[in-house]
Amino acid sequence: MNQDNELDRNRITNLDLLRGLAALAVCLFHFDYDGALGVPSVSRVLSYGYLGVQMFFVISGFIIPYSMLRSGYRIKNIKGFLVGRLVRLYPAYIIASLAALSMWYGAALTPGYQGEWPTFSLIQVISNIFLICDFTNTDWLITIAWTLAIEAQFYLLIALFFPLAFSSNKWIRRSAMALWITAPLLAGKGPTVLTWTALFSLGMIVCQWKSKIIGWPEFAIMVAAAFYAHAEVYSPTQSLVGIATMSAIAFLPQIKFSILTKIGIVSYSLYLIHNNCAGPILYFSQKLPDLLWIRIGTLLTSIVISIAVASIFYRLIEKPSHALSRRLRKRLSEIKPAQSD
Repeated sequence: MNQDNELDRNRITNLDLLRGLAALAVCLFHFDYDGALGVPSVSRVLSYGYLGVQMFFVISGFIIPYSMLRSGYRIKNIKGFLVGRLVRLYPAYIIASLAALSMWYGAALTPGYQGEWPTFSLIQVISNIFLICDFTNTDWLITIAWTLAIEAQFYLLIALFFPLAFSSNKWIRRSAMALWITAPLLAGKGPTVLTWTALFSLGMIVCQWKSKIIGWPEFAIMVAAAFYAHAEVYSPTQSLVGIATMSAIAFLPQIKFSILTKIGIVSYSLYLIHNNCAGPILYFSQKLPDLLWIRIGTLLTSIVISIAVASIFYRLIEKPSHALSRRLRKRLSEIKPAQSD
C-alpha cells in the first residue's frame, strides 16, 4: 500500500478518533468547571480536559502540511489556500457566535437572571469578527475562540513558511524547522501563534517523517527540541500530551472506535457550540436537588445534547462550507485540495 493510501486510511479512523477525544475532553472540562460534579477525584481528572486544545494544535500541525504536500502547494497557491481555510471554518464560527449572543439575550430576559446584561462596544464586535480580541484586550463572545485565532494565524504562517519547512534542500528545511521550534522561547506567552509553534511542529515533524522527508535521527532530535521548547514556555504536561498525540498519529495502527470517530467528524461543530447547548441545562439544573445522581445525569445530558446539536450543525453549516471551500480552492489555486484536511 502506498504512503498516501496509508495516510488516508488512518485519517478515516485515527485522526477523527483523536479529534473526538480532544473535543470530549474540552467539553467535560467546561461542563465540570470548578468541580461542579461534586466528586473531587473525578473532577481532578476532568480538570485536565483543557489539554484537548493542545491535541487539536498537534493534529492541525500534521494534517494541514500533509494536505499542502499532497496538493502540490506553492506560494502562488496562497490565495486559494487561505480563502479555502476561511470559507471552511469561518461561517460556522460566525453562526455559533450569533447563537451565543442570542442565547445571552434570551437568558437576560429570563426571570431571576443575575448575570450581566449583554453589552458590546464597536471595538469588541470588530475584534470578535476578526479574531483579534487578545490583541485589543476585549472579551470573546465564545470563550474558546482564542484557539481559533491561533489556528487562523497558523494558517497564514504555514502558507508562507511551508516551502521552506518542506524544502528539498535539507539545510533550508532544517533551518526553517529550527526557527519554528524555537520561536516560543523567544516570543514567550502571548496572543500570537509564535507561542505555540513548537506544539504545531510536532505534527509537522510527523508529516515529514510519514512522507519520508526525514529519517529517524532527525525525527528524534526535532521531537526532543519541540518538547523542551513548549515545556519551557508552558508545562511538561502540555508537552507530554503533544508527544502522545504525535505518537498516536505516527505509530498507532488503524483503530476502529465508531462512536468516537463519528464525534471526531463533528468535533469542530461540537467545539464551537457545546457551551451554548449545555449552558441552559447546567443553569436550570441548579434549581434541582443537589444530589450526585442528578449532577451526573446533568453532565451526561449535556454531552448527549451537545453531540446531537453538533451533528445537525455539521450537516447544515459545516459540511456545505467544506464543499464550497474545496470548489473555491480548486478554482483559485488550480490544484486539487486533499480530502483529509
